[in-house]
Amino acid sequence: MNAVGDFLKEGQIVKVKVVEADEKGRVRLSMKALIDAPAATETPAAE
Repeated sequence: MNAVGDFLKEGQIVKVKVVEADEKGRVRLSMKALIDAPAATETPAAE
């Protein structure tokens, strides 16, 4: 299994989607969920 440090550097700004939050306050995030999102959920470009 790869470590997060293999892909990201400390202080790097990335966009993520909150996938789940549990009763203990833990949050599951996903960068892949934004990449795989259908086009209908993307914000339309300004004209």
